[in-house]
Amino acid sequence: MASQEIQKALEAQTQVIAEKQESVRNDLAKVEPAVLDAQQGMKCSVLITLMLLGQPLQVTVRPMLQDRCPVCL
Repeated sequence: MASQEIQKALEAQTQVIAEKQESVRNDLAKVEPAVLDAQQGMKCSVLITLMLLGQPLQVTVRPMLQDRCPVCL
């Protein structure tokens, strides 16, 4: 008896998990294009300006600039 109850509870939890996974996948599918557009939208001039603000930013910005605009450096 107890193992059947455990099996039923496990099946119910598995169903809830599957539904939540599907919901998260749908949310991600909606957000991901906007994130990719934002990454592509960064212009070289903005990245160069950030680099000119100071040395600490150069460490962060230079790799992004090299990836997006190799001719700018």
